[in-house]
Amino acid sequence: MGLVKEAWIEATERGWSAPDTAVCPDCVDDPYLKQLLASSAIHNECDYCGRTSATPIAADAEVLVEAIWNTVWTYYCDPNQEVPYDGGFIVEPVRFNEVLSDLGFSGHDRLVEDIDGTDINYGGFVKAANGDWSGIHPNEMALGAWNLFSHAVKHRTRFHFYQPEPADTYSTPYDLSVSETLPVIADYLRVVERTLPAGTVVYRARQRSRGQNWPPNEDQMGPPPDELVTAGRMNPAGIAYLYTALDPETAAKEVGATRRGGGTPFLSKFELGHDVTVFDLTEFPPEPSIFDIGNKSHRDTRKLIEAFSLSISTPVPKNGSEHIDYVPSQVVCEYLAQAFELRPCSTLGGLIYASAVHEGGKNLVLFPSHQLLRRDFQGAKFVTAAPYVALNKQARRIGAQTTLP
Repeated sequence: MGLVKEAWIEATERGWSAPDTAVCPDCVDDPYLKQLLASSAIHNECDYCGRTSATPIAADAEVLVEAIWNTVWTYYCDPNQEVPYDGGFIVEPVRFNEVLSDLGFSGHDRLVEDIDGTDINYGGFVKAANGDWSGIHPNEMALGAWNLFSHAVKHRTRFHFYQPEPADTYSTPYDLSVSETLPVIADYLRVVERTLPAGTVVYRARQRSRGQNWPPNEDQMGPPPDELVTAGRMNPAGIAYLYTALDPETAAKEVGATRRGGGTPFLSKFELGHDVTVFDLTEFPPEPSIFDIGNKSHRDTRKLIEAFSLSISTPVPKNGSEHIDYVPSQVVCEYLAQAFELRPCSTLGGLIYASAVHEGGKNLVLFPSHQLLRRDFQGAKFVTAAPYVALNKQARRIGAQTTLP
């Protein structure tokens, strides 16, 4: 068998054939692909942009094509190999140029045309997970499980979701049961663990209505007594958490204290008495390129955390149903505060999450760490409080200078 025929059989089996050209990093837009081409450069001239150099600046196009097709076969499959057929494929195939667009591939116009021409089977593509059209990527499985969990604890069961699923419950190998969801989500969140050092200052605001004369002291500026605690975004009714913000303006906006009239807003400072380990849902890990298949798990983690963070930080309308809408995030926090272990004998102290009322603002909720009958919130201590109006400009300046490790 001739070498040409062997090469063609091999290309047919893998589904693609690369052009005999050289391409430089300037002709692709994806950072990972740029780096890949730069590290594989063996040619002094690019066949697409025409750039030349005395040293190698362009790689064989096959290097690029192989990386692209590795990604294609991770997220798509050939319907002729996998998808059931009943007068037509049960999932409508798409053309290769649509696949490239969906993956976000872009670059030199002629190069994009050449990449589109590397498909030699022309059978179309359907979305898949690692070649399985009926499969699901791990992050999608976890996020789907979270959505089902949210619905379950809001509308199906509030306190007994850890019971095994009924034997006749429909499931697939890609399903997560409601009872498995929280441990899986928590394990994903480990990558956003961070430690706030002792001495970190956080802020809390409260509005004193006209006719009231309570003093802005620790009792008034801290959480209310347990018997007066109403349900919040992270806490159930009757169980107090310490809600704070990482800057003064966010703290004020969280309670509407920046509105004119309606009494006197007070801003208080609390200081962490010891190091506190939290999950920071505002600092996502870097997102690898979709073409960097070796780091796909990191990309999946980033996407899940971003979507999960958005789901528990989304504004909830105060229309009387917020006590239901807050249930999923309340259950998550209770699990993280009471059942989850970072490491043996090491627990989580709270969550940093995006403010729903102040763009760019960050909130810190501290979980209770009860010691007998004395309430404690991860060692946070009241420092001082003053009218927010008088501190407005200064508070913003302090907030702008506040940095966390």
